[in-house]
Amino acid sequence: MDKKVSIIIPVYNVEKYIAECAHSLFKQTYQNIEFIFVDDASPDNSMYILEKTIGEYSNRKEQIILIRNEKNEGSSLARKIGLEKSTGDYIIGTDSDDWLEADMIEKMVNKAISEDFDIVWCDYFKNDNCIMNDYPKNNNKIGIFKGLFNGDFMGSVWNKLVRRDVYSNEIYFPNVMMLDDFVISVQNIYYANKIGILDIALYHYRENPYSLMQDKSKAAKRLIESYENIKWIVNFLENKFNNDLDFLEPQLSNRVNYLKIDIIITKETRDLKKLDELYPKSLTLNKYKNLTGLALVIIIFFAKINILFPYKFFFFLRKSYMKRKKARVK
Repeated sequence: MDKKVSIIIPVYNVEKYIAECAHSLFKQTYQNIEFIFVDDASPDNSMYILEKTIGEYSNRKEQIILIRNEKNEGSSLARKIGLEKSTGDYIIGTDSDDWLEADMIEKMVNKAISEDFDIVWCDYFKNDNCIMNDYPKNNNKIGIFKGLFNGDFMGSVWNKLVRRDVYSNEIYFPNVMMLDDFVISVQNIYYANKIGILDIALYHYRENPYSLMQDKSKAAKRLIESYENIKWIVNFLENKFNNDLDFLEPQLSNRVNYLKIDIIITKETRDLKKLDELYPKSLTLNKYKNLTGLALVIIIFFAKINILFPYKFFFFLRKSYMKRKKARVK
């Protein structure tokens, strides 16, 4: 019998996109799928449109589970609720404003089964106009962690098919939104024995202009949430690796220091105590062998003595670098 796949889809404020997402799910060539939609107290017509779309697929009706939260819990806790109701041999998440290639699940399951992988990873389309190379260059776990912290690929759950056994390790689901997928993926990667790569774009990721991620008025809140989740990740890894994370350097410290500088730059979050509370080892100069890492530490040093002039210049350089990095295509 084919292995069952549980797809967990939090639904919130996506009435413009949910039909396209649902059509792409129900048209999957792989048949043994359990679709778990979690209505996260969506205030719009998302669920009405979803239920109308479900009515077009009588062949999938028995495979669909609808869960309704009484209040908005956020995508991470919605995924946790969906996971608790799931029965699949493999788990994957989907954002309800995105959509999938029709053979995505089939190809990922075949890869997972044929080579006995705990996680299978694939590329994705961004806004349907370019292919993003979102996979590690090798499946060495240390290399994958370094790549995650270096920003070489995303810590999303929507392009990673995960064996159910991995989720049996009391995975922590954060109650804040920013980097919530990153927190989950770090744990899954740690607990996985074998990770496989499908160098094919199968998922369509949409930058939704109406999402909470794009709301500029919530920028400070998102920054604090990022801080909380990065701090949790560092504590998790220190606990698992006996407080010795040198094998993740300098990528880990660079990621932490970028966040520290963002906290300083943003007036509403400027709290110098946070610079020492979050992985203080990131400020050790002798671990850096390149100018970028040294510059980060020096700028944070200026911040600690309340000299602000390097921030905007560095922020400009960083934005230029990130634009070039995100523009890479296949």
